[in-house]
Amino acid sequence: MGLMLCGTANSACALWLEELGLRIYTAEELSYCILKYPLLFMDELFGEALFYFLAEGAGETVLAAELRELSAAGVDRTVLLSKIPEAIGYCNAQEAARFRLGLQKLKSLSQAEYWKKKGDFLFSLRKFGKAVAVYERVLNGELSGGISLSLRGRLLCGEGCAYANLFLSEKAYRCFVEAYELLKDRNILKRIYFLSLIEPTIGVRERYLSAVEGETQLSWDREYEEARQRAASGAESRRVAEIFKGDPVQRAAAAAETVRRWKEEYRSML
Repeated sequence: MGLMLCGTANSACALWLEELGLRIYTAEELSYCILKYPLLFMDELFGEALFYFLAEGAGETVLAAELRELSAAGVDRTVLLSKIPEAIGYCNAQEAARFRLGLQKLKSLSQAEYWKKKGDFLFSLRKFGKAVAVYERVLNGELSGGISLSLRGRLLCGEGCAYANLFLSEKAYRCFVEAYELLKDRNILKRIYFLSLIEPTIGVRERYLSAVEGETQLSWDREYEEARQRAASGAESRRVAEIFKGDPVQRAAAAAETVRRWKEEYRSML
């Protein structure tokens, strides 16, 4: 494990990163997050709140003033973002240049492709509700420029996966079906098939079985069963099993705490 030396920080001026569910207190922590999660800082997180944190929280008053001035002068945001980790010594000039190139590639995407990446990023953070909102923004034509049928299919597939993780199976099914009609992708067909196993009431299994060969269906059944068994033997399932081994009073308290935690985790996905 490496040692990272951090400057003086004012904990009262921490920067809250809602998507990550954490507060950062130092310029080094900020640099790490910028390099690892650049999509967080390409839009709403870049601005006065960030400059204030650098000046008042991280003690980087000179850097904050310089960034304010450059931002007001219209300097490209990719330059400003890459400047932060380099200026505080978190990365060298060569690493900053590589990072800046990656940011420029993101900026060169069409608006629709960029926001598709943003939705996928939120999905990876288990912010499924926010991912849905981003996918919908593109699908509803809220951005300049049209979208190809291929991109529409990929957006619908991503939205379907987000809905499935929010246990909104009917909405997930509708997204998957439309995505499959556009892309004819077997992986989407597999998602529809799995969804029918999880939620038999949707009534979609027979409709799509004709498109699946017998050997493929058997393979998917095995894959589904393996996933189900992994979930059944996972840490969360073991925790629930332990609850029911305790005495009635402890059992009730533990069950209530587990339900509370599940609700909190679900809310964090929205």
